[in-house]
Amino acid sequence: LSPSRSPHMAKMIEYLRKLGKPYSKVVLKYATVVIQSCSPHDAISVFIDSPVGTEPLDPMEVLEYLEKRDEAVIKACVKSGSSTLPQDDDTTLAILFIHNLIASEEIGNPVLHNKLVILLLQFYMHLCAMEAPQHDNVRKQLFQFLRYSKHYVARELAPHFKSTELHEEYAVILARMGRHRDALKIYTHTLKSHKHAREYCEMVYPQNPDIFVMLLETYLQENPPNISQAVQLLQNHPSKLPPEAALEMLPGETTFSHLQNYVGSVLTLQQTRNRQNKIILQLMRKEHLKAMVEKKRLERKHVIITRDTVCANPNCQRRFQRDGAFARLPNGDIMHYACYEKQ
Repeated sequence: LSPSRSPHMAKMIEYLRKLGKPYSKVVLKYATVVIQSCSPHDAISVFIDSPVGTEPLDPMEVLEYLEKRDEAVIKACVKSGSSTLPQDDDTTLAILFIHNLIASEEIGNPVLHNKLVILLLQFYMHLCAMEAPQHDNVRKQLFQFLRYSKHYVARELAPHFKSTELHEEYAVILARMGRHRDALKIYTHTLKSHKHAREYCEMVYPQNPDIFVMLLETYLQENPPNISQAVQLLQNHPSKLPPEAALEMLPGETTFSHLQNYVGSVLTLQQTRNRQNKIILQLMRKEHLKAMVEKKRLERKHVIITRDTVCANPNCQRRFQRDGAFARLPNGDIMHYACYEKQ
């Protein structure tokens, strides 16, 4: 809690925390006083880390209450024409609370993760409408959460971003849905960021080796085809694009002068692979020869089983049948195979 918090308010916070779920209406009623007098981080402490033996409040009931409080504050700011919130924080009570819920959960809850994304998106939109300075920080929070959270349901969030100007965030969601072509179009057509498009391909390549081909197709499907970026992609990543397919995709007006460096890189790469393959073949031949020598050495070892030969297992000592399976031990002893397995 903040050191600037008054002793009276500290006692009130501690008292409300001890009431718990049976007195949730009382807690929510008097929490308003705390919210009006304290910073958001102090105010939220009323609802988290309940003392041992106290039944925690229903988190969804608390979240609904905090959302209404946040909405009232934002509406008041909009109505007054203010471009700043009462507090300097780039967050809201509901966002703070749900962050705490997510941090304390043992198993990721998709409902909570989706809810946090929606809250951050709505808060960002409000801040932009108010021209509040905190909107950049809130967008960073949103982007980082979309990128690193593994528990939100992308298909449920996609409609919320489709009609916004948050193109990078929408691309992250599309990528999570496996819609790589659509994500690449955002990077190349909308954002005009070929650097981000290539970085995206590098990230996806281990799971989807066709991703660079998709990017090449995206460049060539532009009107007119973006030949310069397509050729640059070929030159920078010759090992990740099959040359035959890539060259067939290029339009007829592509000249050899455009492709000279790429062709040279492909030929050099092919020569390197051929040398590597020859080395591997030589090593495999050596291993095969060693295995054949070892096989012949082992085949020279033999045993003679006569009518008087008995099983070396002391609990057996029976003779061998003509067609019975047997096992030869490293010391030369012979056993029935069944006796050997029982050892």
